[in-house]
Amino acid sequence: GDKLDHKDSVSGKFKSAVVREVGKLGFKIRYTGGFTTSWSNYNTEPQRFADSGSITTRPAHRFAELKVGDEIDINPIYSISGRKHRGWKKGEIKELDKESGQVKVEYKYGATKYTHWTHLDNKEEIAEFESMSSKSGMTMCDLLQDDIKDKEDRRIDIGDQWE
Repeated sequence: GDKLDHKDSVSGKFKSAVVREVGKLGFKIRYTGGFTTSWSNYNTEPQRFADSGSITTRPAHRFAELKVGDEIDINPIYSISGRKHRGWKKGEIKELDKESGQVKVEYKYGATKYTHWTHLDNKEEIAEFESMSSKSGMTMCDLLQDDIKDKEDRRIDIGDQWE
C-alpha cells in the first residue's frame, strides 16, 4: 500500500503508516513498526493525513533548542479527540519525539490539564512563550466562562440575602 504520515487517534501523534485497504469507512491504516490499525476518512479528517516523512522524520526548524519542561504557547486546533480548546494558551513541553520535531505539550483548559502532540514548525499551533497567549494564559472562552460563573455566584449571593 501507499506510505503516509497519519495522526494516531489514541496518542494524537503523527506516525509512519501504510494504507492497507479502502472501504466504506475510508482507509484502513496500519502503523509502521506495530500491529495497530485504524480506519480514517480523508474527506472528514484531512488534518490526520500528511505526505510520508513530512512530519515523522522532519526535524524542527523553529524552536529546536527547546527541551522537556520548557514553556511555549499552544493553540490545539487539530485535536484528535474533538475537544474544542482552540485559542492560545500557555503550555509546557512534556515529551520530545526522537525522530522528528514533534512535541507533546501539556496545557490547562478550565481546571483540567490536557496534552496535545504537534510539530514545532506548525505556526498555527505553536508560538514563542507568551507571544500569543494573554498575560493570564486564558482564552476569551475561558474568560467568558469565568465571567458567567462570577455572575451566577453573585446572583446566588443576592438571593441568599432575601431569604
